Amino acid sequence: MSHQRLFSLLLLSATVAAPSSARASLYISAAPTENFSSTANFFSSASPATGATASPTTTHKKKSHAPAKPPALHGPLASQIETILADPPLGGSSWGISITQLDGTPVYALNDDKRFAAASSTKLLTTAAAFTLLGPRFTTSTRVFAPAGVSAGTVHGDLILYGMGDTSMSARTLPYNGHTERNGDPLAAYDDLAAQIAAAGVRQVDGNITGDDTYFPWQPWPNGWAWNDLQWEYGAPVSALITNDNVVYLTIAPGAAPGDPATYTWLPQMDYFTLQSSIRTVASGPGVKTTLGAQRDPNSNTVRLWGTIPVNAQPSSLALAANDPAILAAEALRERLLTHGVRVLGTTAARHRDNSEIDLGDPTNPSAGDSISDFPVTNSNDSAASVTANALIPAQAAPPPPSGTLLAQRTSPPLLQDLTVTNKVSQNLHAEVTLLQLAANTGTLLSRKDALSTERRFLLSTGMLPADFLVYDGSGLSRDDMITPRAFTALLRFAARQSWAAAYRATLPVSGMDGTLNARLNTPDLKGRVSAKTGSLSEDSALTGYLTAASGKTMVFSILSNRHLPGSAARTAIDRIIAAIVATN
Repeated sequence: MSHQRLFSLLLLSATVAAPSSARASLYISAAPTENFSSTANFFSSASPATGATASPTTTHKKKSHAPAKPPALHGPLASQIETILADPPLGGSSWGISITQLDGTPVYALNDDKRFAAASSTKLLTTAAAFTLLGPRFTTSTRVFAPAGVSAGTVHGDLILYGMGDTSMSARTLPYNGHTERNGDPLAAYDDLAAQIAAAGVRQVDGNITGDDTYFPWQPWPNGWAWNDLQWEYGAPVSALITNDNVVYLTIAPGAAPGDPATYTWLPQMDYFTLQSSIRTVASGPGVKTTLGAQRDPNSNTVRLWGTIPVNAQPSSLALAANDPAILAAEALRERLLTHGVRVLGTTAARHRDNSEIDLGDPTNPSAGDSISDFPVTNSNDSAASVTANALIPAQAAPPPPSGTLLAQRTSPPLLQDLTVTNKVSQNLHAEVTLLQLAANTGTLLSRKDALSTERRFLLSTGMLPADFLVYDGSGLSRDDMITPRAFTALLRFAARQSWAAAYRATLPVSGMDGTLNARLNTPDLKGRVSAKTGSLSEDSALTGYLTAASGKTMVFSILSNRHLPGSAARTAIDRIIAAIVATN
């Protein structure tokens, strides 16, 4: 992928917040994703015109007859989709569509065997795997250890904050209730840990506060993530320690008078970033808008800001990704220990897993093979009990957790609550953490390859074909991810047969009601009828999920659009196709 600029410019006319869905930077368009033809066919009756292979001719004694073509390919739905996609603003874009009934009966297919960038629709794969392999009641924890023990109220040596992938260490309100709510103290979880430590009689720590995220490998950014995504919330680094979604919010407000410097407020209030700003307050007037620029280089904690803000302008907000989540977490615990009267003589430090000897290999080709038999999963179990003990062959053991005196512990809410957040608001970091949990809790997590291999074996068991998907992350932010529309509909049909089907569908945004579909498909004939995962990545758009047709039938669909022009034309076309599916079935 080529990038056309050396830095990212953030232009703001009002309040600005980095988006949480999987998408490219606000400034640079990603290189187009090439679509390839798959080597296998899924719908035996698909028309050659759609890119799939028609069923073979059946030979009879009297006469040879070609099989009937699916009526939808020449019916009202097909005609409407053809008209929609002929709209001039969509010229030059690529489209893949798969629509089936729950029993697999094909309704419509267009390039359904071609691989497309699916953006955040990729989260459907990760969350479906989590429902089966981890279960909706799965929990994890965050712990604080004193390896050298405690005597006379003093921790001799370091205090170890050990993370195991708890994404709830923030002010986010759970369970999700229609929209994102962040109420109260974003470091409340750390305040709870610090209170437990103080209650245990600790009054002083002689050493450092060390953030230990070795439960996961230290591979903070998956293959295919763009460098200019990494400074924003949606590109936050992946770690077993998660603090406020590994994000610090910066609010920028005008000074008291023109010429004054802008004012700044951090949330959480921590000394984590170093700020270099030349933003100045300017006089208000017709056409005068807030114009700001922001840059945080990879592996740097220095944030550079520039631009102007009118004296009467509303504050603007930036969601800046932390560079090292283990340090951010250690800083949070250290500050809360101080508020609870615990002296810390040392500083903060991070402990990451040494990956120098890991063979990353090809994450799309697990060494155990691609056959379904390598990863048996039943069609009715919502736990990991259906995964055989030898589903993964560990190359070596992962590092053990710290030893010593356990001083504090916090348990996460059930996984179902996090999967709902992941799909409803398209939370990238949570999807990546869930992906790593798949291998950490069902086998061995030596590298991200193990997590991708675990997921791939599961997906093959659902009816997805080996050549139909190449996945490098759990969120869909990777520009290397490619998935066919028919792979999505196969997965969704599989999910509909599981005991967790209703819970899985309930994690998806609902048309005109919540999540990323809150303001879409909200007309009376469509509101509440569609439960689907959105996707947006530069000039790629997607919508994949379930809908209730006018007849009352449940349909499964995946609509993927790549290389369209900037703007809303592709999203509008997708919504028009949804309306046509509902009306004609």
